[in-house]
Amino acid sequence: MLEGIKVLDVSQMYAGPLAALLLADLGADVIKIEGPSGDRIRRTWAPASSGSAGNDSPRFVTMNRDKRSICLDLSSPAGREIFLDLVRLADVVIENQRPDVWQKWGLSYTVLAEVNPRIIMGSITGMGSTGPLSGRRTYDLISQAHSALYGALKTSDGTPIRGGYLLSDATAPLHLVSGVLAALWDRERTGTGRHVSVSLLSAGLWLQLTRIMRFEDHPELDADQAGVNALTSVYACSDGRWLVIALTSDAEWVELASTMGLPELLTYPEYKNHRSRLDNVTSLGEMLAGVFSTRPAAEWEELLNSRGIPSSRIAEPSEVLDDEQVVSNNWVVSRDHSRLGRYQTFGNFIQADGWQRSGTRAAPTLGEHTVEILSELGRSPADISRLTEEGVVLTQGVPAAGPDNTESQVKPT
Repeated sequence: MLEGIKVLDVSQMYAGPLAALLLADLGADVIKIEGPSGDRIRRTWAPASSGSAGNDSPRFVTMNRDKRSICLDLSSPAGREIFLDLVRLADVVIENQRPDVWQKWGLSYTVLAEVNPRIIMGSITGMGSTGPLSGRRTYDLISQAHSALYGALKTSDGTPIRGGYLLSDATAPLHLVSGVLAALWDRERTGTGRHVSVSLLSAGLWLQLTRIMRFEDHPELDADQAGVNALTSVYACSDGRWLVIALTSDAEWVELASTMGLPELLTYPEYKNHRSRLDNVTSLGEMLAGVFSTRPAAEWEELLNSRGIPSSRIAEPSEVLDDEQVVSNNWVVSRDHSRLGRYQTFGNFIQADGWQRSGTRAAPTLGEHTVEILSELGRSPADISRLTEEGVVLTQGVPAAGPDNTESQVKPT
């Protein structure tokens, strides 16, 4: 659907590359621009293969499939010149640098728009583009803390519990892509691009849209009212697996009590309606836990869903790629990496009638397509050799040791 749209991915780590990946899944030609040290996540945590040159980590290869890679030193004048040549031909730039880095490079959105008035820049910041904390280095966990997402749930002794794995990092790209797509549509009317910006902090706030609010004439919602109760909870089963149930109506409660052999609970006044069940969450949860512990999780899941009661075992990560429901929707793809061999990862989750994304690229090695991309810009083999010798570009390179060029591409999100 986005065939013919060219995207420059100047981001690294999580949120930015995920936004670019979503655009690739929609059909865009995505060029990943990395410095001589490569995206930090190439070598962060364990490498995908202990013997792999370049230490391409599992996290990198999963988030950067279906992209091309050019290795370009943006701290050099020649590197910035090549970048601006790419901007002239591009539709979208995705980035997650600190604002001061772009100013230092002389590559603000104003400069890019002078080169290409139709260019759209999509930025993911940590704490927002303005305000006293706009320049603060921020990662997913920090944004969860500042947005109160970390601590939305607490242990019995009041210790805050992390909201989930990379929730802000996974949500911010969805916001950014929504804004970029709207800007592409708006460009058809106006002929000019826009600078679209979202943040990890705002992503954390969005996830609590129905939890954090204030009414002048009503008290603040408590945690139970926000959805924590015995009928939207997790229970241990006889096989050591965990089962989640999520009931949202009195009819489902009636069916659950009957299915679990507890019809007498329907006559108890303390469980007669939603509010009373919340007020007596501990006693109800203990009774349900006792029954759930008598059967395996898979058996409960089959039984409850057959009665229209939403439930699911908690899957192990090792099970998901082989899950029948996941596989049947074509959400798992295989890729052949030049260094790491064949691997499986999630593919395009977006399905549209009469259209299918045909991407087949594995995540690129650093500078794998440098020569190809420079040739598309009209650079001669002699020019490319000279740029390589001068360290402006790297072709099929191994990440350089030490910190990244330019502020370690500094504020990854």
